[in-house]
Amino acid sequence: MSLAAAHTAHADAVKDFSTGTKVLVDAGTVVVGAPRTSTSTRQIAKATNTLSFALRAEDLGLKLPIAVNFRGEPLGGGWIKYEIDDVYSTPIDLGHGHYLSRITGRVFMRAVPVRGADSQTYGNTRLAIAGLSYATAYGDWGQYMVPITELDLRGGVPQPALGDFAKAGGTVCSNAKTRTHYPFAISLAGAAKAAGIADILPVGGTVDRAVEMARIDEGFQQQQRITETI
Repeated sequence: MSLAAAHTAHADAVKDFSTGTKVLVDAGTVVVGAPRTSTSTRQIAKATNTLSFALRAEDLGLKLPIAVNFRGEPLGGGWIKYEIDDVYSTPIDLGHGHYLSRITGRVFMRAVPVRGADSQTYGNTRLAIAGLSYATAYGDWGQYMVPITELDLRGGVPQPALGDFAKAGGTVCSNAKTRTHYPFAISLAGAAKAAGIADILPVGGTVDRAVEMARIDEGFQQQQRITETI
């Protein structure tokens, strides 16, 4: 049995998320006494060439009738810092005599490339909470800090499907005894649009990969590691 794993290279997940124009909110969780999690997946629109976007408070698990604006700043290494600071000139009536006048916060997220798939609907980047994150609500009660423990997003730039994956030459892939490097040709059904590879994988173009075969147990099972040679 052979297993193949593709590893990304040249990708800039933060830039791709910035370029994308829609985001899928998979889950959000806050702690208000006890954890509260959003109840549904929702797609939102996002302006291109920015890391910023707006969520409903319900996307975070907060049952408040407000939008929460996330203003993003790249920190390097895939990290993004989001600042929240929304002030309501007319306080939001929350019922039972309570009013919300402001919400602030800071959220740290990490952007990573989405692993290869037959097709991508929402993009090639996933964002997740990767540091101490919180929101603070201000109102007639004073202020109340709410930890944000989960926020899973998908966005970025959808990539074309795999067009072809075939041997580029030769007849023997592995004899299960020695390590063998074998060239493969990969082509895409459309033009790649991700940051860093747009000029490398054009429509119908191919890129060679080296496949490393290794004997990994006495049952002669093998594992293939596809590594980019560009």
